[in-house]
Amino acid sequence: MEEHQNSSILTSGVPLVGTPEEEWLASQQLAKTCGIPCVSLRHEHFEPALIQKFPTEILLTYKMFPLAQHEDVLTLAMADPLDVVAEDLVRLITGCKVQRVVSPVSEIIEAIECRLGETESLLGSILRRI
Repeated sequence: MEEHQNSSILTSGVPLVGTPEEEWLASQQLAKTCGIPCVSLRHEHFEPALIQKFPTEILLTYKMFPLAQHEDVLTLAMADPLDVVAEDLVRLITGCKVQRVVSPVSEIIEAIECRLGETESLLGSILRRI
């Protein structure tokens, strides 16, 4: 019963609270359960042209980050790999098949913040939209 409760928390869209190590372990467990890879974004190389296809708001809303595109397959880091709405949206935006990988929420947000640039923080971006 406890394992089921933990998996529903992981897929509910609510960011995990805990240490980076705990979040990484939870992401690995989710990936194992789903039968897909778990990838740390901290050492990944990002393709700027690919990232520019996605509005920041969409990446933040669905806690996802595009990693690579090879022919018609896009590798997508997701905090919730069971989010079919996010996967469908990516297919609509890119016209590609989606290959899902799991990444910790904090690493996805960090990658999005890097995308915004060094001078613009995520919080600043949100406040400007209000």
